[in-house]
Amino acid sequence: MVVHEAHLEEEHGVAGDTQRDSLQVNSLPALDTHDFNGLHEISRPELVKLMSKFRSLSQEENANLDRGCPGLACLYQGLGLKRWPELARGTRAYLSREDALNHRCPDGQENFVFLKQGCWLTGNAPKPNPTTGEVPVSSVTRSKPGFYTFNYAVYFPSTATYAWINHRDYGFPVNRIRPQKAYLSPFPPPLNDYRPAQIYCSTCRPATEIELGQKNP
Repeated sequence: MVVHEAHLEEEHGVAGDTQRDSLQVNSLPALDTHDFNGLHEISRPELVKLMSKFRSLSQEENANLDRGCPGLACLYQGLGLKRWPELARGTRAYLSREDALNHRCPDGQENFVFLKQGCWLTGNAPKPNPTTGEVPVSSVTRSKPGFYTFNYAVYFPSTATYAWINHRDYGFPVNRIRPQKAYLSPFPPPLNDYRPAQIYCSTCRPATEIELGQKNP
């Protein structure tokens, strides 16, 4: 997801009480590449169909998808955030997927892992904490002077699948030229010169049955 914008500042803040009163994420299925060893591109309607395996998406959930990659991550995170998923209380960050998956959550909670891509805040990758392996969640910034670029992807351990969206829904008539597309892959989104950095984030959330599958990471 790339947006050109001058002097756009990084959002800061701490999410408040992010747990929704009615948690419906348990009926969202894990997305799956079905052993396709490459990048599978699908349309927004195809993505919605996959996500609606057990029920229709609500108006609020569709609005989250309209936001693009951060909306998809927030939707599967299931804590009601409407901006950036890394602002969920207690979110930890790591340089490797394995460290993020190994983050232990308290009883009654489960680990939700997503990927954040952008630019290194200090220009270089941080050194992980030697004990926990953690790096600051703020290590990756979405903005650079005169430029704004980022991406988020959800990782589903039960299907060993990454999922992300190319950009937000620009609305008619722009979406006729630049439609939303989603991507499923066993590999993370590729990095590039404009988006060279990534961290794996882990959020402990109330235990659900969000991931229905039998594969191991």
